Amino acid sequence: MAEVPSPSGHDVVRAQGPRVTVVVPVRDEARTVRDALASLGRQTIGVGALEVLVYDGGSTDGTAEVCRGLGAALPWGRFEVRDNPLRSVQHALNAGLVEGSGEWFAVLAGRTQLSPDYLDACIGELERLGPSVGAGGRFVAEADGAVARAIAAVVTHRLGVGRGFRTEATERELPHHPFAVWRRADVLRYGGFDPGLDRNQDDEFSMRAIRRGARIVLVPGPVVRYRPRERFRGLAAQYFQYGLWKSAVGRRHGLFPRRSFVPALTTGAAATSLGLALSGRTRTPLLVLAGAYAAAGSAIASSRGSSRPLTAAALAVVHLSYGLGVVVGAARPGLVAGAIGKSRIR
Repeated sequence: MAEVPSPSGHDVVRAQGPRVTVVVPVRDEARTVRDALASLGRQTIGVGALEVLVYDGGSTDGTAEVCRGLGAALPWGRFEVRDNPLRSVQHALNAGLVEGSGEWFAVLAGRTQLSPDYLDACIGELERLGPSVGAGGRFVAEADGAVARAIAAVVTHRLGVGRGFRTEATERELPHHPFAVWRRADVLRYGGFDPGLDRNQDDEFSMRAIRRGARIVLVPGPVVRYRPRERFRGLAAQYFQYGLWKSAVGRRHGLFPRRSFVPALTTGAAATSLGLALSGRTRTPLLVLAGAYAAAGSAIASSRGSSRPLTAAALAVVHLSYGLGVVVGAARPGLVAGAIGKSRIR
């Protein structure tokens, strides 16, 4: 594992020899991080068993202060708010691996909440299955407003993002789970998180671990609740960057899941169809593609209670943005290092 920069400052609340290290990378998430940390405070495993390491990437909205307030409110086993001067998730995760002391390793994002039984249930499954296994619960998106509900519907449906840990997942074995609980020793043994990946660092870790014999399993009961992007602009930027960095992972490590080819092919088909329509040759391929998205969006909306037109639009944004990112990343790999690969759009 690469060297991890030492944080420049932190606030220690208490220390009691916890069992679970929970790393919380945050930046400008004051609106949601309180609920995220409160969900840790409700864990049935008990707050005394938790070592919570918050890494703040230079927030300007009071995120660090909110975290310190939650840290002082409960008798945690250990709770620290540390600086993350590089402002990157992967450095926060690697720092937590090195600076943590728990037997188990978990990650919490500032926009997520864990059900009260999450850590207990996942650790119980890991104790039953033994080493070299990660375990995580189902992924449930919550949102307010018509656009946000449509986006939430798409990012939790297999037609939107493929199989895996989403709401309707039925597979026992998973290719990836961003909030899986692992033995900390296993994460260290597999090399931690690639310090060169500003996006998809958890996905790359999963693929690398599985290639070395690890397994990732779904635990049906517990859930991760997540608030996704609330505007199409932010959704497009998010999934474009996912695709861009997916190509970076593929080029760097030779790890590229076959499911990522589908959005790239769809983007190519959309570009070709649009070209044919604009040239006046034929509109049929474009109409067929639009009809397919309308039908798929309707199917998702009927099971999620979201707007059919907005859900179809969100589905198209996810597929085409991700696919475009994969294509651009393959053609211009250097772009991941620039603003286009690192900008944060809400």
